[in-house]
Amino acid sequence: MKQLMYIRKGTLEWQEVPDVPLVEPSDVIVRPFVAARCDNDIAYLHFDVNALLRIGIARGTVDPAVVHYLGESPFRGPFPFGHECIAEVIECGEDVRRFRPMDKVVVPFQISCGQCRLCRGRSTGTCSAVPDNSLFGVGQTGGDWGGVVADRLRVPFADHMLVHFPQHLDPVSFASLSDNIACGWQAVVPALQAKPGASVLVVGGGAKSIALYAVAAALFQGAERVDYMDTNADTLAPQRFEIAAALGAQIVESSDMSQVREQYAVSVDGTMIKQGLHFAVRSLEPDGVCSSPSVYYDKELPMPLFEMAMKKATLRLGFGNALESIREILARPNVQDLAPEKVTTVCAAWSEAASAFLESSTKVVVHRDPLAA
Repeated sequence: MKQLMYIRKGTLEWQEVPDVPLVEPSDVIVRPFVAARCDNDIAYLHFDVNALLRIGIARGTVDPAVVHYLGESPFRGPFPFGHECIAEVIECGEDVRRFRPMDKVVVPFQISCGQCRLCRGRSTGTCSAVPDNSLFGVGQTGGDWGGVVADRLRVPFADHMLVHFPQHLDPVSFASLSDNIACGWQAVVPALQAKPGASVLVVGGGAKSIALYAVAAALFQGAERVDYMDTNADTLAPQRFEIAAALGAQIVESSDMSQVREQYAVSVDGTMIKQGLHFAVRSLEPDGVCSSPSVYYDKELPMPLFEMAMKKATLRLGFGNALESIREILARPNVQDLAPEKVTTVCAAWSEAASAFLESSTKVVVHRDPLAA
């Protein structure tokens, strides 16, 4: 079978590898036919993350916990690439009951068993039956579960993990549902369910597409107003502003985060930097909620705790539980109105994935025809 491999910074390569087999009777083999680049992939595709982390740890600026969760040399190639996909089932283990060949499915990026205490409590992003940080597409860093840009992918715990993809939806539009769409959804929808019609601030620039999916999800959920601000720190900022405006957000032109201008019931930090997080938190009104899908590698990250306490502010960190959000999203009868396709900036043929995923663009999707077209 063909598998797209991450080799090193700036290099992806198609390779012929042995077919991935069923291992457990609860496994399913799927054939991904739509795949997307995650925001977090951009870091190791374009930078030597290992060297940067080693320098940071040696200087005492990077949290040593990074080694515990990601290993001594995270993102070291070669490894099978990719963890966002829509796929079709091609083979089922004997214990699988909910799926059969030719079913179209979403494959959550996090591995979860469905039976442990955490999974039963809907914390499927931190399943206790598998090692910490178990996910597809990042090699040893995620537990060597394989990558989705391949002819075959083994999905464990299939009856629990897989989600049927509705026939009336366009798979290419929802290519990022495995992770980034779900992450953007979780950043705003729970807070808006508790505060219907509230105002929302999304600060982007680091988590490039996740922040935009948060804009889409907030408007879909009925936010009174969504303002989009950006670090404006790279050449793609104009593209992100254009997408945010097309989704229906009000654009905040300034990138100055030194002073709060307005207060919001809900804020999202998608900057991945301290200044952005502080700005998003300080922009909250009393009893406000700030969610951050960003990753902060800092050893110490001081927070405005007194101000947060006075406002009774809530801060939610992390990638969340993708499987739970995927189920919630697809359960909405009008989910096509989420319009995630507006975030996609490059849509390429599957065969062009090795070059397409290296493009400097906000959201890259590759696709091919399913077998059961």
